[in-house]
Amino acid sequence: IYLKEHRLTNFLEHDFRNLRNFRQKLSLNLSNLNGIKSQVFVTRIFAWLFICFAVSGILYELWNSFNTGSWKIFALGEIWFKLDVSSLNSLQSGIQRYLFPWLWEPFITTILLCPSWLVFGVPGALLFLIAGTDKKSQK
Repeated sequence: IYLKEHRLTNFLEHDFRNLRNFRQKLSLNLSNLNGIKSQVFVTRIFAWLFICFAVSGILYELWNSFNTGSWKIFALGEIWFKLDVSSLNSLQSGIQRYLFPWLWEPFITTILLCPSWLVFGVPGALLFLIAGTDKKSQK
């Protein structure tokens, strides 16, 4: 009888340890879900910011087309130049002097020559795709 009781207590202790480990793993997974939710939230905020910048670029082009009577696509660098010349010049000199001189000419100038709504719209759409859809809104 002692051997049966000893086996039973070992079995119960083993199950209790397994249950405790399971609860700890479950709580870690639930805390990880909160981290994922906050990452999705931050991703969506950046996506909305990019989309707002893209829409503002389109609205600027529309406003300009109503004033001039012809449609013109504005590059990001052109809009930035109209808004603040000194910051664009400071960025160029800072990258060419202190970071990598080769980074400015092929890469950043290509981005600055693209339409502003494209430069902000594509990353905004990609961030929305990365963030996924909300499960609550689907129901």
